[in-house]
Amino acid sequence: MGAAATNNITSLPATVPRLPTTSTIPPFRLSTSPPAQQFRIHDDELGKKIRMAVHEFQRSNSWETFATAQRGSAPDIAPNVRHLAHPAAHLLDHLRNHGAPIPMSTLPWNAQRRDDAVARGPHKSAKDEVSFVQEEFTDFLNKKFWTILPYRLVRHLQNLRLSPLGVVPQRDRRPRLTVDLSFFGINQESVPIAPSDSMQFGRALHRILQRILQANPLHVPVYISKIDIADGFYRIQLAPYAVPHLAVLLPQHPNEEAMVAFPLVLPMGWVNSPPYFSAVTETGADLMNRRLKQRPQEPPHRLEELALNPPALEKPASSLPPTTHRVDDPIATPPSKPIHQPRFCRPMQYADVYVDDFISLVQGTENDRQPASVKKLTKGDASWSTKKVVLGWLLDSVDKTISLPPHRIERLQTILAGIGPTKKRISAKNWHRLLGELRSMVIEIPGACGLFSPLQEAFRTKTPDHRLCLNAMVHQFLDDFRQLSKTLGDRPTRIAELIPQDPSVIGTTDASGQGMLGGVVFLNTPSGLRPIL
Repeated sequence: MGAAATNNITSLPATVPRLPTTSTIPPFRLSTSPPAQQFRIHDDELGKKIRMAVHEFQRSNSWETFATAQRGSAPDIAPNVRHLAHPAAHLLDHLRNHGAPIPMSTLPWNAQRRDDAVARGPHKSAKDEVSFVQEEFTDFLNKKFWTILPYRLVRHLQNLRLSPLGVVPQRDRRPRLTVDLSFFGINQESVPIAPSDSMQFGRALHRILQRILQANPLHVPVYISKIDIADGFYRIQLAPYAVPHLAVLLPQHPNEEAMVAFPLVLPMGWVNSPPYFSAVTETGADLMNRRLKQRPQEPPHRLEELALNPPALEKPASSLPPTTHRVDDPIATPPSKPIHQPRFCRPMQYADVYVDDFISLVQGTENDRQPASVKKLTKGDASWSTKKVVLGWLLDSVDKTISLPPHRIERLQTILAGIGPTKKRISAKNWHRLLGELRSMVIEIPGACGLFSPLQEAFRTKTPDHRLCLNAMVHQFLDDFRQLSKTLGDRPTRIAELIPQDPSVIGTTDASGQGMLGGVVFLNTPSGLRPIL
């Protein structure tokens, strides 16, 4: 997306490297394994799907034919995408017609390396959740996102590389499957030809906060809506010839055949999935903003009535209780007049995207707030509200504040408590994780970025075994973060404290504290600026 203060279309690279459409290595050789009925596959829904895939595989004369038939359904990208007036049109057209390529920088694996990977199997987290994994993959096969074949049948595919599957627990949600494509080096060996410039979501929250802060208060509050794309990455196909590069080892019950899952679409965990997917979503957001800038007169939406009744947690601004502030905190007291000049005279209409989360901001009457889907509306995710959790932050467009939800404050305190004052060493990997968590949460703490220099300095002490030394200064700064984390829940942070504004007063400042010893003062007189020495 473009800069926060403009609605201009952000140009992706005008020239994108030509993407391969066919395999550059010898054709795949199909195995002459026993017929499907000799495999030890359970006779459940997943087993029936696997048997159908085995039958189709043995009938196909090439891997490309088999993979194309398994994906089946038409691409989710529109057929006329090449006609879009956008620099990314040719890239999106290539993804639609050929799928995302997966060029590798190393030679194909040999059979022994594949056998060793199968012997190692998936991660323990997946082995402990066999039933959940099979339930998820049953759904994936029904949607034709993946296909599964016994390892014995695909052992000799010349492009076959294998990675372990894992399961990650999530707060208040079902666990999430993850493909560890770094464990055996698949991510490291993938050639980075995906358009990395498309990943413009790093400043998405900053752009949203700036829009809320600079919205003209004459046009009622800013309403916020968030919609995430269901099965986001799975909307973009892979190039059929290259699918075996990203094959995944599945857990199985005792006495079951070793199974390999093949993604037919972008998998979560592949290093090139985010840039390819972001190229699609960022283009969509660019086109939305272009249309909003033209301000077309849209007819009433058929789901408008449902949008006007948001869930109890997201009531309209008029029914929201006042925000609780500390009485002795002058910054937290809402100012009687705007503390900034509105940048935009017309009502706000803006869209941004963070990977697969589309965030929309709008000012206007209730008739302007149009929903997107019944499913999202009933969950409150797509309804319009002045108070909304966006990208992990609670935004209030009426009070113009941002705050961490309670569970994130608790997580921050837990992370800091895990590094006590007596801890002298820590692995570089865990230190990277700690700094990443801290940086993602200190947005609410004005000036906290200056506390990271000593923490970054710890990397200079890395030993050959990839461990860092934590000295007294590092622990002092960690104590500062601990103290700050205890006060995060006292009051929300005003967006104006985080977003730099144009100066509203230009005058003199006694920076030295010793009096104005000399210089030039410009006085604003009816005849213009008058300099006085």
